[in-house]
Parts: sequence; C-alpha cells; structure tokens
Amino acid sequence: MRAANGTSPAVATLELFRKAQAEIAADQSKLAAWTPILSQMGPSLVIDCEHAIKLSGELVEAWARDYMFAGDKDAAGKAKKIAEYLGDHKNFKSHGRAIKIPELIGQGVNVKDLSTTPDIHDAITVLYSCLDIMMTITPLFKLFENTDARQQQMQLVPKMSVAAPTGAAA
Repeated sequence: MRAANGTSPAVATLELFRKAQAEIAADQSKLAAWTPILSQMGPSLVIDCEHAIKLSGELVEAWARDYMFAGDKDAAGKAKKIAEYLGDHKNFKSHGRAIKIPELIGQGVNVKDLSTTPDIHDAITVLYSCLDIMMTITPLFKLFENTDARQQQMQLVPKMSVAAPTGAAA
C-alpha cells in the first residue's frame, strides 16, 4: 500500500496499526510515541489495506480455478487452498522472498520449471533483469504492455512525488 513514506505490504501496515491499538489500549502513555507514526497513515489506509488483501486473495483464487485448474473437478477446492497459502503473510514475511518450485508443488500449485527449457528460461531471465534494473534505478513503479501484435506499446508510470506545502507558517 502507498503510504506517506513510501510503500509497505498491506498486511504489514495492518499489523503495525493493530500493534499500535493494542499498545495504546494497554498503556495510554504510549499514544505520544505512536502519534507521529499513525498520523502518516491517512484516513482510509486501514480500509484500503483490508480491501487490497481481500481482492488479491479473490483474484488468485479465481485465476487458479479458471486457468491453472480449468477442467479439474476439484478446481475450486485446489484454488482456495493455494490462495490461502499464498495470501498468508506468516508463510513468507516479505513480498520480496522467492518461493521455490518444490515448495509450490508441495502446495498443489501446477507449475512448470522453466530451467528445463533453456531458451525460454534465458529469455525470461534477461527480461526480468532488465525490468528489475529499470524499476530499481529509475523513478518508475509500474509498467503496462499490451499483447496486441498489431499495436505494441509500453506505458511507463513514474513515481509521484508530493511536494511539501508552501507558504506554511513557521
């Protein structure tokens, strides 16, 4: 989720908010320490986080059911299990943590190891590396590309910076 000081996983933002709630409820004197942190959250951030978590789970479940397990008589059950596993932040603790293929297979994910197809694996590795470099050293944070062969285009979305208010009294 986008916060005043950058981005954080929605689950981590909710965890921080709930930790603040619990600490303040247990000891009102901690409010002063939490106020600068909580004031950065904005009025709808907690609700936005809850909605983002719910939507991502719904999308993973629907896509796994409709595509990965299309035609499988237990597609709904398998998709639900995978969505719950992938959506449980306790399993990974970071968006940046790689999930290994054997771990995914153990969870019932229908995945193909592209290292067994060197040409495809190499092309994807090069593409990933280029995108990683571009997203790391430029002010871009989102990339859109269409798949229409007749009209290929790429849209790059720069990070927005919010300037400090001017004319404020000192």
